[in-house]
Amino acid sequence: RATGAAPSYFKTMGRFVDGGLVANNPTLAVLTEMQAWHSRHSPGPMRRPRVVVSLGTSREPDRPVASVDVFKPTSFSEAANVVLGGASLGALLLDRASQASGIPVIQSEAWCTSMGVPFFRFNPPASE
Repeated sequence: RATGAAPSYFKTMGRFVDGGLVANNPTLAVLTEMQAWHSRHSPGPMRRPRVVVSLGTSREPDRPVASVDVFKPTSFSEAANVVLGGASLGALLLDRASQASGIPVIQSEAWCTSMGVPFFRFNPPASE
């Protein structure tokens, strides 16, 4: 079983659409689906995968975030800070919503470790 995170590159297959529409790093989603399917359809111990390989398209460099303060301003200069803070907060939320590394990879690796399954993540750094 394989899945990817590039819905603009791959056609749908029946009711199945690329995993990128649900999870930018679909490793954890496929592991969860595998466990759910087994619990509904197969008695006995689950047949574990031999290995899980997660391939990333690139790792974004960390970027400093300006102020994310969003509060009720009491002056014009504070209003400008709120606007800038709101823009930074919006960019931070968008970055987290589209995250394919970090927490999703840590969770996938933890799941595999709990099952005794080797986990490998290959993800080159993005070029500047």
